[in-house]
Amino acid sequence: MANPLYQKHIISINDLSREDLELVLATAAKLKANPQPELLKHKVIASCFFEASTRTRLSFETSMHRGRQRGRLFRQRQHLTGQGKRWRIPSPSSAPTSTPS
Repeated sequence: MANPLYQKHIISINDLSREDLELVLATAAKLKANPQPELLKHKVIASCFFEASTRTRLSFETSMHRGRQRGRLFRQRQHLTGQGKRWRIPSPSSAPTSTPS
């Protein structure tokens, strides 16, 4: 069965149907019961936070740490967005950079 969430951009919970949410929760339960650290090997997880939410940010950081994954966290207050700069997610081996427009 194909994954209906594959390459789907999720900006808000409203972007998910009830079936999507059930799939996410079922998959999370399976991974919690049987962790698979190799599943995301060589992947980079990026999370964008446009609202200040320490609890949410820390939960994402904790899950990445538990899965031993590399992650990039973007916080709007720390970066200028929409002011003539284009941001790209760097490879795991390079430092975060910005490219002027």
